[in-house]
Amino acid sequence: MTDSHAACRFRVHRIVQSKKLKLNEVKMSFTHSIRGLLVAVLSLFLSVGAAQATSYQLHDNPDGAMPAHSYGLRLDSEGMLFSMTGGGGGLYMHVNETDKTALLTGTIFESHSDGSFGTTGWTVDYLLTDLVIAADGTFEAFNGMGTLTDGTTTIQLDGKAEKDGSVFDFEIDHRLPSGSNTFTGAGWIMAENTNDFLVTAVVVPLPATLGLMLGGLGLLGAAGVARRKTA
Repeated sequence: MTDSHAACRFRVHRIVQSKKLKLNEVKMSFTHSIRGLLVAVLSLFLSVGAAQATSYQLHDNPDGAMPAHSYGLRLDSEGMLFSMTGGGGGLYMHVNETDKTALLTGTIFESHSDGSFGTTGWTVDYLLTDLVIAADGTFEAFNGMGTLTDGTTTIQLDGKAEKDGSVFDFEIDHRLPSGSNTFTGAGWIMAENTNDFLVTAVVVPLPATLGLMLGGLGLLGAAGVARRKTA
């Protein structure tokens, strides 16, 4: 091999190595940008979510006044009892600390004394406003308005003020054994006879999208370690 051929091959090798180096730099820059974006989105999600909103799944309070079975919503004016989770239903409460509101929304089914449930779902949209929120997350709401409908019949839900003026009290261990440390809700509806919500509440974990973001961060971190090991 002549000196000119060797010099040419050396120059080609240097060009190839330079291209690979630049490509790796682009890949690393892109990875860092994506990681930074995910961290920023995650931080924003956590800060906004923690500061402004908490979601709860609602369940029947076992100490309902009707002895035959527990319930979550009692409407004597309609001759109906509803379960929060029975029959495949689900009712959630989303508390927004910034707006001082709480939205009860979801689908519930009638609850019968024989333990069975209705087959028609009823959609709840009930907005509580003018919340006074304590440091432990409990609150009193002083206004409430919404509807309960099965698509054919619509029942108006208007909050009824109790002695202290609140229409819904979200507290701990209401009508449960002391020390249960369970969130409970009791709210009253404007109508004849007894019409009220009586529920327990469980905080809903952070949504699956957060898990996906954390998984993405983990994969990016693993890729970075792998690159450092092979470098």
